Amino acid sequence: MRFNEFGKGGSPKPFAAVLSPAQITRIIQILQASGHGYQAPLYRAALAGEVIVGVTAAGGRLPNEFFWPGGKPKVAIIAGDDVDPSKPRRLPSEFPQTQKMLEWAASVCIHATGGAEMHYAGFAMAAQICGRVLVIETGTAAEDDWTAVVTAERKRREPGNPLLGAVISARPRGGFHPALPAAAEAAE
Repeated sequence: MRFNEFGKGGSPKPFAAVLSPAQITRIIQILQASGHGYQAPLYRAALAGEVIVGVTAAGGRLPNEFFWPGGKPKVAIIAGDDVDPSKPRRLPSEFPQTQKMLEWAASVCIHATGGAEMHYAGFAMAAQICGRVLVIETGTAAEDDWTAVVTAERKRREPGNPLLGAVISARPRGGFHPALPAAAEAAE
């Protein structure tokens, strides 16, 4: 499988989930250098061989092999939390594998708040319990859109195959995530 480094502005490009220890170490370095070190606990769990992580940006696709059953616990991340003020709303339709990921997931977290190490450590732990966790990183503007697709998937599933879902939406100071630079400075 292939690996592509983060693109301009720290936005992740889609990459395969099976990474070498050197590649995972590099991801951790990039995250810490770009101010996204709060995600490091999840990648440390991957480095320790506890989970497999796959990330896709808008328009990207994880390889089909990522979704095959069995193997280590997996965390798929939809990176829809764009801090670019010109694109404050990444909709489910911008991710071609949204439905496939929802059907694959044993648990879903709509993460519509600022990142924290305990969140990403929790995703690794949840994967070890549930086996397949989908994390939807989004902002306040698209939270309702993502909640609608997750709710539709929960209703679609048979009673014997429940979708365990969680919504993390702690409203940040200023009431909007991601906070626009002027609003973030005013809140401090």
